[in-house]
Parts: sequence; C-alpha cells; structure tokens
Amino acid sequence: MVKICKEGSSLNVDTNRCRKNCNDTQEINPVNKKCRKKCNDTQVRDSDTGRCRKVPKVKVAKVPKVKVAKVPKVPKVVKVPKVPKVPKVPKVPKVPKVPKVPKVAKVPVAVAEVPTIDNADNSKVSVRINSPPVVFLRNTNANGKIIVSFLKDKLLKNRFTIESRISFYNYLTNLLKDIEENECIEEKMFKGEKGYTVKNIINLLKIIGTPSVYGSIYLTSIANSFGGFTIASKLMRQSRGNMIEVKMMAITNQVVLAKETRHFCLMYKYLICQKMNEYDNQKLIAINELAHGDIKTLLTPALFLDVGLILNLLFQTFISIATFQNVTDYTHQDCHYGNFLHMNNKDVGYYEYEYENTTFFLKACPHNIMIFDYGLAKPWDNIIGWKDYSRILNAFQDKKTFGGWIELDEKIHTEYFKIAKGLFFDLTGVIRAIRTKDEYITGLIGVMLKYGTDVMITTKPSKVINKSPYMI
Repeated sequence: MVKICKEGSSLNVDTNRCRKNCNDTQEINPVNKKCRKKCNDTQVRDSDTGRCRKVPKVKVAKVPKVKVAKVPKVPKVVKVPKVPKVPKVPKVPKVPKVPKVPKVAKVPVAVAEVPTIDNADNSKVSVRINSPPVVFLRNTNANGKIIVSFLKDKLLKNRFTIESRISFYNYLTNLLKDIEENECIEEKMFKGEKGYTVKNIINLLKIIGTPSVYGSIYLTSIANSFGGFTIASKLMRQSRGNMIEVKMMAITNQVVLAKETRHFCLMYKYLICQKMNEYDNQKLIAINELAHGDIKTLLTPALFLDVGLILNLLFQTFISIATFQNVTDYTHQDCHYGNFLHMNNKDVGYYEYEYENTTFFLKACPHNIMIFDYGLAKPWDNIIGWKDYSRILNAFQDKKTFGGWIELDEKIHTEYFKIAKGLFFDLTGVIRAIRTKDEYITGLIGVMLKYGTDVMITTKPSKVINKSPYMI
C-alpha cells in the first residue's frame, strides 16, 4: 500500500517512510538520502568527505613597475700601447718517473658477528645501518642495544607530529600488506605470558587496560619492524556495534591522512576471522595507534593548577567531538573519559582550524586529544547530539560545586574557580539547547573564544604549525 504523507513531507520510495522536505538552504544527500546544508557560492563540496569547503582565492601578484635606468655614455677608449714581445722561456727538462710502490699484502682481520636483538617471536634480527660497516670487538648484545637506542632517539624524536604519524602509518601498512583480511589469531606464549599471534607477524603480547564486554586491548608488536611496542590491537566479537566501530575508523582514517584533523586515532588494519574455532568471541581485530593514555589518568588535581592547559584540553575534547559528528554524521554516545586518548606533543606555536566561514587558532600544548571507540555510535540526531558534549564536560568539573567527576580545593585551585562558573554556565547553555549541528558547533566555538584568552584566538599568530587548516 502506498503511504500518503502530510503536506511538507515526501515519500522515500526505498523505505516507504515519510520524510520532511528539505528547505531552500538544504539539498538531498545522495548517500544517506537525508537533508544536508547546501554549499554557498564561495564553497565547493569535497567528493571524499561530503563537506563544504571554501574555494581558495587566487591572489594575482601585482607586477611592479620597472624603471629603466639611463645608460651612461661610454667614454672614448684610450689606445693601449703595444706590449713588447716576451722572450721565449727555455724548456724545462723532463722529471724522471718515480718507481711504483709495491702493493701491501692484505692482513686478515677477525670481525665479530653483527649484533642481534630478540624479536617478539624469539627470533634474532640483525641490526644494520646504511653507513660504513661497524666492527664490534666484544659485547655484541650491548652494542645492539646502543644502536637501537640511538636510532629510536634520532628517527622517532618527533614521532607524534601529524606528518610522522602518517609516515609511520604508511610504513606499517606496507609491512602488513600480505596479511589477508580473513586471517585468525592463534594462542602463543611470550616470556611465560599468554598472548596471541597472526602468522607470527602480528604479535599480541599482553593485555593493557581493563577488558570490557566490548573487547580487550593488547600491546602489540610487528615482526621485523622498527619502533618497538608502538601499536595496540583490539580483540572484539564480530557484533553490529564493533563492525560500526571499524566502519567509523575507516572514515576517520581518511580525514587524518588528508591532514584535515589530528584528533582521531589511526587504524593500521583490521582482520575478520572466518573460521569456526574456540576464539569465536575474538574474531574481529583492529590494529591501531598506541596512545600515551586517556584523560581519566591525565586530569589530576595537580594539572588543574594550570588553567590555560585545562582550557586547552577541554577545547581539544570538544573539537574532537564536533569533528567526529560532522565528518561521520553520527553521535558517539559513549563519551566517558576513557574514550578520549592523549598523545605526547612537542609542537610549538598555534594550530589553525576552520569551520564554515570561521577561522581560529589553538595554542599547541604537551598533549594531543583524540576521540576513540565508536562501537555505540548512532546516526546524528539533534535530540541526542548534545549528550556527547554534556557527558565529557563532567571530566573537567569539580564534584562538589558542579557535580563533576574530579575533586578540587577552592582554596588551592583559585584560578580555576574564577572562570569555571561562567564558562560552564555558557557551555551548558549551548549544549542543552536543541539545535542543529551547525548551531552547536558555532555556539561552542563562540564560548571557547570568549574564555580562551591566549589559548584560542582569531588573530593570526606569528607561528602557525599546520600548512593547511584543520577542518571541523
């Protein structure tokens, strides 16, 4: 039976459900058949992310007028007197040839073995350097550790910049390219501790963090790779929620690799085991970046003495939520402080961000915040979209005064309490209003700029770190 829709609505022939007609400022999204905002005359729609971007203005440099200098008159050339002929120099007698020096006999030299280090699968890996050969006369194991330490210090010094993260992603995905996506884990012991492996290449050494019903995180190493324990693997059931998480990470990967954000964790690869075996609850494996921790362990009372740093971390957290919602058109629905990871950061200066027609600059700080774990994500709705912001705001609020998750002392944390009441009142005012995605993001940016002082500014600073602005 054909359904008759009310005025102002039209029938979706695919779902046989009525949907509200788009207004003059909207258009139908060909992917999900929902209304989305039209791009204005100064914007174009990105074919990969589906977002509106400003069309960069091409500035035509003015050609400076060139004044042609008058050519001075050339003075008359004075006649040069003839030079007298130089007498011929007598020939120098030939120097007798020096006799060849006899070749020196080669002396055999004993060279010690190339030092090796233990890999995760108990094999030996030679340490090689692209430079003249190095000869070790004794204690080869110690020398191997010295070389590895040196390479880590030099090659991984700025490991967590966006450029280095992308380079390491390309390096690891190349190492894992021959692993089929339907491979399964096998049990393996590592130094007496139970772990798992995939073809003795991906080695899940030990659990880190607390296992949950949604999965367990394992510290992971890749055989014959450089960098040590630099990744984490999540073992999960092949459930609808966990498959959504993998789907979301495939989308967020594209945005990070395009250098449009730094607030998502990279996924190097995922595997879905197709065999029926004893590990049926661990058929899905996501191999991800390893962060330095979550904001639950980061946000200590001592850290709240630095109000500028706390504001920076709060703003980054909200920016990561806004970017996730805007890129995926989903809400996270699980924004507790264990799902916001932090990665060490050594950048100095400001990051440029852009949303619609608004540009602002966020000061670099020692921690980069990334939203993570999308297993409970749901399609975006203005009835539930605000909850992502509201829940994580508790991580930055004093328990006694604001009902948050951290206990602070008003006598010690005086600078925090000076701005906290006004800041949280304004943020809650934006969050609790039922708004469109655009109104949420625009409103929150306005509040952050109001309280950001030198942390978040609109005037372009002397040092901007990223060449292209991060998009929200």
